Amino acid sequence: MSEKIYGLVQHPARETLDQEYSPIVASGEFSVTFDDRAWGKSTNLFCYFTDLTSGQKYRLSVFARQNYRPYDNGVSFRDAPFGSRYKITIDESKNGLPKFLAAVILPT
Repeated sequence: MSEKIYGLVQHPARETLDQEYSPIVASGEFSVTFDDRAWGKSTNLFCYFTDLTSGQKYRLSVFARQNYRPYDNGVSFRDAPFGSRYKITIDESKNGLPKFLAAVILPT
């Protein structure tokens, strides 16, 4: 059974998530650890990651229409365990926001 998913407003770590994790992410590939998740106001799930190399913290969204997976239809972050490591690919969407394209599980 996976960890409980809180709405962002009710999340016990909301202040930390809001202050430490950036919604602005450069395009590229990054090796990351999956730290947390929270339901957004829409049909999205915010996913919180820490870059294994730089320590930078990212916030990305996955959506119900993709079954809470990146656009490549890989890992569902609705059920992903915290602490799991991924190689993620991000590009810029038409409106300038980060588009979460892919997530591949890294070997431990």
